[in-house]
Amino acid sequence: MRRIIFTILASIFMVNFSIGQEDSTNTDRKSRIFPVPALTYTPETQLTLGGAMFYFFDLAKGDASANMSNLQALAVYTTANQVLIDSKWNLYTRLENFVFTGRAFYHIYPDRHYGYGNNADSRVDIFDKETGETTSTNYLLFKTQRLHFAPVILRKVTKNLFAGIQYEYEYLYDFKAIPDSITSISSGILDVPVTGPRSGLGWNITYDSRTNPVNPEKGHFIQFQNWFFSEIFGSQYTYSVFRVDARTYPRLFKDHNLALQLVVDQRYTEDEQGIPMRGLARFGGADLIRGYFYGTYQAENLLMFQAEYRLPVMTFGEKFPFFKGLGLVGFIGGGQVFNEWQEVGFNQFRLAIGGGMRLLLDKEKRLNVGIDFGYGLHPGSDFDGNQTGFYFFMGEAF
Repeated sequence: MRRIIFTILASIFMVNFSIGQEDSTNTDRKSRIFPVPALTYTPETQLTLGGAMFYFFDLAKGDASANMSNLQALAVYTTANQVLIDSKWNLYTRLENFVFTGRAFYHIYPDRHYGYGNNADSRVDIFDKETGETTSTNYLLFKTQRLHFAPVILRKVTKNLFAGIQYEYEYLYDFKAIPDSITSISSGILDVPVTGPRSGLGWNITYDSRTNPVNPEKGHFIQFQNWFFSEIFGSQYTYSVFRVDARTYPRLFKDHNLALQLVVDQRYTEDEQGIPMRGLARFGGADLIRGYFYGTYQAENLLMFQAEYRLPVMTFGEKFPFFKGLGLVGFIGGGQVFNEWQEVGFNQFRLAIGGGMRLLLDKEKRLNVGIDFGYGLHPGSDFDGNQTGFYFFMGEAF
């Protein structure tokens, strides 16, 4: 099956695991360290071997109203000679008057460049030296070295409302196309730069009334973000970002939940260089519409929605104490990228559907292990068909 992303244990620690944001009703404030294996396989990376470690500690000094602080670290090596060293942090002071979050990583890792726009119709021709045949695809597979640092500092304004500043620095270098026997590349790919530093500072306003950020039962989450990327901060590229992420979690009836998300992401530039690939608004992957590879569709602006129905079906009782219960989910999502708002249209949404199951590991923290399958409904997402994706992760997509 083409374009399948199959992730085995702990790939989510790289994409969407926020275990440290525990339910504030938890009274266990002891420091703990959890080492876990990190094994993944994808067609692009081959076999990945490594480990992750999670350190929980009480920066709030016994304040049960504050979440436990945590540090997360991941280090893996792949049989394709790739390296990933990753870290995340979520730090909470007393009464959560200050919240410090962020991520820093170093990657030598493959990525796909689909070009620009809401149609993944770029063309890359590759000559096979062994068979003498030329094959075609709609993306350029490449590898770079990548440094990333993104801290956020928030101050509580009032209950559930936080405001502060955020910074992002990313530097991509040592670009190498894979394989090196490419005979032609679509201009849609060549027109979007990849390498170079981008550095930006901005503000963050977050309202979060969710009962449990790992797996919310109810509540709302609304986040307004902004960055200004400029040579003043050492950026090669000059552009600005305004992003709104709104989520709500209505409970339909006992233990049956609906999760809804809407994202509006706008980016502006007058720089002749344009915005680099990693700076564009993009969707796909485990967080933003399962079923499409992350970055299949990318442009200055993004409009995206997701809806997921979360259904518990049984509990295991005392026979299998490690697993507290089994649940099922079904989801639908859609997104479109565009340059100008007049381009937006209902028929321009790239839709995906899918479903999966959940195993509840910890009832108090509502910590799940999830296995999902997503199917991209837009036939133009792949060179000769539809994209699909398997995802194995902890927590929830949103």
